[in-house]
Amino acid sequence: MELIIENATKIGSRIKELWTDKKYGRDAKHVLQVCDEVYSNAVVDTIQAIDEFKSKDYFVASTLVDSVQTDATTCEDEFEEAGLKSPLTIEDNYFYQLTSIAITITEIVL
Repeated sequence: MELIIENATKIGSRIKELWTDKKYGRDAKHVLQVCDEVYSNAVVDTIQAIDEFKSKDYFVASTLVDSVQTDATTCEDEFEEAGLKSPLTIEDNYFYQLTSIAITITEIVL
């Protein structure tokens, strides 16, 4: 789960880089802002999931990571709904895979 935090933080940095790129207009910047909020929340939720996992509340840990997993799809969906090509597809897909691994691990120990 620590990798999820690290990856979400890197994606947040990437979003900030994209924000300063002049080729992205107002609509793209709005979506990037949504993605930034989503990934910031993912960090907070994953920290809580780690705490729950350590306290052996695997169900809550799994539920939290499951909600974090939707963050990657939320970001992609926002770009799609705005009619824009996402510059974060690779990062979002990798993040989704990391969360899938964490969900599988927490479900194994349930």
